[in-house]
Order: sequence, then structure tokens, then C-alpha cells
Amino acid sequence: MSMEGRVAIVTGAAKGIGRGVARTLAREGADIVIVDINVQGAQQVADEIQASGRKTLAMKVDISCKQDVLDAVEATIQTFARIDILVNNAGIAEPETVEGLSEADWDRTININLKGPFLFSQAVISQMKKQGGGRIVNISSIAGKIGGICAGPAYAASKAGVMCLTKSFSKALAKFNILVNSVSPGQIDTDLNKLFPEDMNKIFMEAIPLGHYGQPEDIAEAVAFLCSDKARWITGEIFNVDGGEAASIS
Repeated sequence: MSMEGRVAIVTGAAKGIGRGVARTLAREGADIVIVDINVQGAQQVADEIQASGRKTLAMKVDISCKQDVLDAVEATIQTFARIDILVNNAGIAEPETVEGLSEADWDRTININLKGPFLFSQAVISQMKKQGGGRIVNISSIAGKIGGICAGPAYAASKAGVMCLTKSFSKALAKFNILVNSVSPGQIDTDLNKLFPEDMNKIFMEAIPLGHYGQPEDIAEAVAFLCSDKARWITGEIFNVDGGEAASIS
């Protein structure tokens, strides 16, 4: 799945799924723009990828701030002169219950998980149109289909919104050869899962037919496929990568 000569922006790429995506796209030949609120972590990933022979750019960006997003897109164009791929991965999860969730936490979760992908997707359209196309992949979650279990209602609602955003953008941008899809992870072995109590992790594990958590690389490989020429006739789709979890619940 050669991506030689392509430039990919990956948000939330300082760790977890985002880091896995950045590494995988770089392995396939893409140059990588690493966007994260944690600029130190972003730079570490950038240095690692650069050591493998790819060009990188690391930036501190608040994806819920439109000006930050516009500045990041402009810096990418100034550095690489193109944007071929956008992976909207950055997100947060609040563990609060329906009754305990504050308005401030609701707003913060929606702003980062839903507004952020909207702002970034909107910001790259012009450059992708000039180039004759591009790929946008949004990282959602099976929580957006089945509701939150341990992650709270704001997280689930935001991820459902990401799925709908994916379909809306795919319809609007298909005529420009900009393909928009979503990868919907189940339980992935990241720092986020370590926040949950052991009894909750046991419940999660029992719901996975394959019997184990996925790895960030499992999501990254699905993203890489959707960004490759092999997926040139796929747009508006939501891909579950969850060890069969959604199928076992629905």
C-alpha cells in the first residue's frame, strides 16, 4: 500500500491509536504531520518517524480552536506543499454517569471529539480540491452505535456525531474525489483503558468474541487501507474494528 510522496496529518498522535496510525502511514511511505496538545509527546513520535527516513512536522494544536486548526493546516502546506490524508483521531473520554456529568465536561468532550474533526476536515478541503482529491478518516467508536458503558454519555454522543459527520462529508465531497470514512474501534489496549476499574475491564473482555483487546496497530492497519489506492471506491463507510464486539451486542 505505497503512500510514497503523500502527506498525512494525524491528530492526537502523541500516543495510543494516533501514534500507531502515524507510524503505520510512515512505514507505507507517507510524510507525517503530528498534531497533539502534548507537543513534547508529538515531537518524540516525530523524531522516531524521522529516524526511519520520513519527513515530519510536530505541532501543538487545540483542535477545538478554529484558529489553531487553520494555522496547523497552513503550516503543513508551507512545509510540504500538499495534504493528502487527514486522520481525525484526537479525543477524550469522560467517565461520568448521566447524572454526574457536568455541563462543562459535556461541552469539552463535544468540542474536542466532534467539533475538532469538523474544523480540521473543513480546513483541509480547499487544498485537497486543488490536488484533485484526498482521504479523510475519522476515528469514532462502537460507543457511538451502542451507547457508553464505562465512558459516559458525552463520549458516546460525540462518537455518534462523528459517524454522521463522516457520512455528511462523504456525500458533499465525493464529486471532488475526497473520500471520507470512519474506523470504529472497540476496546483497544491504550492508556484510556487503564483508567477503568478492573471489574469494568473484565466486563469489556467478556463482550469481545475474539477474547482479547485490540492493539493500536489493528486500528492503524484499517486506517492505512482506507488511505490507500486499494480503497479508491469506498466512501461514507463506518468500519468496525472491534474483535466482533458490536456484532455480539446488537
